[in-house]
Amino acid sequence: LDLAGVPCLLSDTAGLRGEHCEQEVDAVEVEGMRRARAAFEQAHLRLFVVDASSSEQQGVLGLLQSLLDSDKTAATASEDEGGAGSEGRLLVVANKVDLLQNSSSADQQQMQELSDWLRISGRGSATLLQVSCATGAGLAELEETLA
Repeated sequence: LDLAGVPCLLSDTAGLRGEHCEQEVDAVEVEGMRRARAAFEQAHLRLFVVDASSSEQQGVLGLLQSLLDSDKTAATASEDEGGAGSEGRLLVVANKVDLLQNSSSADQQQMQELSDWLRISGRGSATLLQVSCATGAGLAELEETLA
């Protein structure tokens, strides 16, 4: 992919599930999630896409915290071994924001909580972008941020 003249290699990984997930996970899915976490740790730029209309925001925050904590551990270990660390820039992309316009204030409050969590948790380098693939809202800003 070419973004404003910069060649980029994208990885679309398996979906990740938090510990709260009640669905059974087979060995293939476990391996997919392991590979997804490894890709997350090695990436220069991470896009963490969430469903803005989902009522599972607490689970999303827990999963995101888990990924960032394991990434911080990996970065520290790499620095201890003389490496540069692996912590990359994080973009949290909240998709389906068009569904929030007609939803309850509780759903809109969830987006504010996600934004507040990123700010309070010390993830100053994290950026929250709200987009709608259905309407195109926010996609230009996403593309500009990626470039």
